[in-house]
Amino acid sequence: MKSTLLIFFIGLILALTSVDRLQAQSESDVDLFELSLEELLNVTVTSASKSEEKVFDAPSVITTISAQDIEDFGGNSLYEILERAPGFYGLASFVFRRASLGLRGDLPSHISPNILFLIDGRPFRESVFGGNNIGILTTFPVQSIKQIEVIRGPGSVLYGSNAYTGVVNIITKDTAEPYLNMQAGYGTFNTTNVQVSGGTVIGEDLKINAGLTYHQSEGWLFSDSTRIAGPRRLAGTNSFGEEIVSAYLKLNYKDLQVTGFHGTNNFDNVALVNSAAEVYESQRTFLDVGYSKSIVEDVYELSANVTYNRLDDAYDNGLQNATSPRLPEVNDVVFELTNFINIAEKVDIVLGGSAYLLAGELAVNDTFNSIEPYQTNWYHGYLQANYQPTEWLNLVVGGQINKVADIDVNFVPRLAAIGSFSSGLGAKIMYGAAFRAPYALETSIVSPPSLAGNPDLVPQTINTFEGQLFYAGSRGRVAATYFRSNQQDLITRIPNPDPRFALIYTNANTLSSQGFELEGRYVFSKSFYMDGSYAYSTSEDGDGNENVFRLPNHMLKIGGHVNIRDIVGLSVFNAYYSKPYDKPDFQDTEESQLSAFSWLTARVDIRLNNVFGFDGPKTGIILDGINLLNETVYNPEILFANYNAVQNQPTRAFNVSAYVRF
Repeated sequence: MKSTLLIFFIGLILALTSVDRLQAQSESDVDLFELSLEELLNVTVTSASKSEEKVFDAPSVITTISAQDIEDFGGNSLYEILERAPGFYGLASFVFRRASLGLRGDLPSHISPNILFLIDGRPFRESVFGGNNIGILTTFPVQSIKQIEVIRGPGSVLYGSNAYTGVVNIITKDTAEPYLNMQAGYGTFNTTNVQVSGGTVIGEDLKINAGLTYHQSEGWLFSDSTRIAGPRRLAGTNSFGEEIVSAYLKLNYKDLQVTGFHGTNNFDNVALVNSAAEVYESQRTFLDVGYSKSIVEDVYELSANVTYNRLDDAYDNGLQNATSPRLPEVNDVVFELTNFINIAEKVDIVLGGSAYLLAGELAVNDTFNSIEPYQTNWYHGYLQANYQPTEWLNLVVGGQINKVADIDVNFVPRLAAIGSFSSGLGAKIMYGAAFRAPYALETSIVSPPSLAGNPDLVPQTINTFEGQLFYAGSRGRVAATYFRSNQQDLITRIPNPDPRFALIYTNANTLSSQGFELEGRYVFSKSFYMDGSYAYSTSEDGDGNENVFRLPNHMLKIGGHVNIRDIVGLSVFNAYYSKPYDKPDFQDTEESQLSAFSWLTARVDIRLNNVFGFDGPKTGIILDGINLLNETVYNPEILFANYNAVQNQPTRAFNVSAYVRF
């Protein structure tokens, strides 16, 4: 397998190089694609170093998803969009749906504590669960997204806890030109979806960008057939309906920026008891006030931010018992100061620090507290230096010192050497470390007879080596990455010697993983391009157990978009996942539900103003097809030990939308 992939990668580079030489002979042909290729080959990112740089100059493995990509291939939520990104695997549990994403074979929970989400570079995290990301994965208004930057690999050097196996940075629109986009649709499962986004300028200095989303669905039918061997079997099927309301607002005034987001998702739940009234309500609020000022032009810039994150969830099973209602509440504040210093023409430094003021609780009923109210402080200091000794070589060294509550200080480093040559070829060699601190659920939960927290937990850590070869030509780009990671002090649950609790959190075992990633884009013409990626990963813990998190070893994702005479846009995307690993001791049926599957989607965009030849705003109709192969999709159930699989995705669905864009 590895030798085949290496031959394929070398052949692809040679093919692109040959195409470059042939196309260079036709000046007019190159001019035909000038706009598309300029956007393609000069993509800039800010996530790796907190400052703008070209994607292949960044000291990280980065994939970008543009607003145009989202428009071409669709997606009503961040979860649906990220499922197309290299190496990502979406997962559901009997408690949460669309709350967790695996990356590089790592998925320790039914939430996502090892991936840090950012909004315009600011952390979107909460301190009870440490990774309950339903609020951003399902409700963020996707029409307000300018670009998504995905770091695969450690990012703790600049971002602290949770930037462990990956970072997802949502860059929102901040256009200075007035615009208004409106879209409404209806589809299978009695689904209604409305999105509105827009921006304007008041005076010379005030820019306003905003977005609204409303989504309602009766939901697809969830089958409980995988739990027939378990003690909590639910009878028949239940619909997975939901109602989403969200709003986003960004204000830019001179050097000041204010960003706010609030999202609510009420979704049907079948987690704990047989009640048709089970509902989980997830509410997330994010607010950031940032100020950036150039103190000495081209030499010293100062950036200061205050970020507020609130989680206010509730679980109600419709019954009067000890599990209803459930109320986690979080109010976290982050203060951060960052200095950008250009010491010399070839040396750039990022120097900063942050203070986290964390507060929250998790209550069940009025008489029982699962997590007592807490207040705690975290502190981080970081430094990164970029040195460019030649035009083609960039060297990066950095590190972060972290002090988490009562835990000893820890240090995570970053080293990188990046070479970019005029031929379009380049390479990155990188080493980085990251950590994830224990959160209140893991240190403090008291939930007899099932689970107890452990106040003696320490952060789990990861050390990752990455090597990447890349090529950027006049029609496309391709990158191949090898990674190897070693994790220590994994936070996990084990049998509890205290008879009052079945399980307790602890730091246990180690985990090594490695893999290969291939991704690329090729522009055949101004009207046709293709994207694709392949990801392979495998892991083994300290006891010799392989594929501990039971995720697919292979993921192959490929899609194409064609623009037919600027009248119809057609996109097709397929994501293939190999069979996840069974856990033989907990197979619920004689024949496993887990299997390989392909998730095929398509979008047709009919531009009515071009069809009928009228001027004015862009007007059109969009037809989205989801799960066109009508696969029944199951993923490993990793929450309840006596179940092996859970149904994850809906059956085939279609949605029709109409839009107007001013």
